[in-house]
Amino acid sequence: MSMSESRPESPTTRRLVGCVALFGLCYVGYVKGVPVLARVPVDLTVLAGAVTAGAVGAALLGRRPFDGRVVAGVLGLWALFGIGAVMTVGTGHGGPKIALLYTLTLVCALGPCFLLATPRAQRLWLHLSVAVGVAMVAAAVVLRDMASWTEFNRLNLAGTNTIGTGRVIGAAAVVATIMLALAPGRRWWWAAVAVVCTGAVVMVGSRGPVLSLLVAVLVALFLGRVPLSRRATALSVGGVIIAASVWFVIESSLRHPKRIEQLFTGELTDAGREDFLREALSAIARHPLGVGWEGFSFLPGILTNYGGRPLYPHNLVVEIFLEGGWLAGAAILVLAVLSIRGYILNSRTAESVAMLGLGVYWFAVAQTSSDINGNRMTWAMLVLGLMYYFQARDGRRAEQPVDGPRRAEHGRVSQPALF
Repeated sequence: MSMSESRPESPTTRRLVGCVALFGLCYVGYVKGVPVLARVPVDLTVLAGAVTAGAVGAALLGRRPFDGRVVAGVLGLWALFGIGAVMTVGTGHGGPKIALLYTLTLVCALGPCFLLATPRAQRLWLHLSVAVGVAMVAAAVVLRDMASWTEFNRLNLAGTNTIGTGRVIGAAAVVATIMLALAPGRRWWWAAVAVVCTGAVVMVGSRGPVLSLLVAVLVALFLGRVPLSRRATALSVGGVIIAASVWFVIESSLRHPKRIEQLFTGELTDAGREDFLREALSAIARHPLGVGWEGFSFLPGILTNYGGRPLYPHNLVVEIFLEGGWLAGAAILVLAVLSIRGYILNSRTAESVAMLGLGVYWFAVAQTSSDINGNRMTWAMLVLGLMYYFQARDGRRAEQPVDGPRRAEHGRVSQPALF
């Protein structure tokens, strides 16, 4: 068969390409500073955003099924974000942040509705989290940032920051630890990935990913809807893996950042971020409509202490309450609750429990660093969880008996359990 007669690309393949593009958009900001990537003449974030937006457009033109309730929820939330945009009028700041919020960040939130609607795409998403995390460990060892290594005993990939490196590796550690505890096969592989990635997160020394890893694994194994006997065993296995990995790195002769050891011993505090949080919480109470996007940087205390540089509270929920207003803040809390609830309702297999862990992990790390536009993976995971929530609710309604001859009319066909 000639090239011109070759079979056209299947819709399933195109959908998976869109899934990879969305994943790349969520992750590329963590790695595009690497010297070899920094020399690329095109901004990789913009490129990934364009490909992802194109994939979403193709899904719409191809009339692929999607849940209109989730799309409406995302657009409704972004409409509430408009209050914060209005509050910036006449201030002379916030323009770039608003532009990113309504372009790349919105694409990250809408992308799952169209590109992660199938179990196959969701499984690929999970496996990409592991593969990229393992690759990040290898890259950080081979292409390490020597300044971080020699001056601060911190493992980091050259050209990046430790927060991004830790987040990527931590996501892989979450999935691997849960799969080791619950999956029946390939335990040697999951054990190796869990130990290596957990140890690497500790060596990176970024506290947010370490704490989020602990929270995510414990919450997922405790709340996952697998049988109680398996859950108890899984909690034991997960706890032992994490504790042993952390202890080995801290107590061994390997170089490790003292800040993680001090974190677990209670000796480490962060006065700067505590000041940020205190200023933000104080201002929230005084500004029900918000101070406008990027307005945190221009609060009196922040301006005096930090020279007016573009800053953020390092907590996604606090940032939205402060800059977007109380309505937007309440909406993000509702989204988070429904999303985590959706992950829990869907968590009947090892892979779906691992997805629950990822959802908790990315929401948790968003409360420790970066801003509303920097936490792109958090938005994708929140929306995926909302998709699960509506699917589970539809399934429960379909299972309820309807009296009389109209039972067949009222019953909706429930979607199969994911994974």
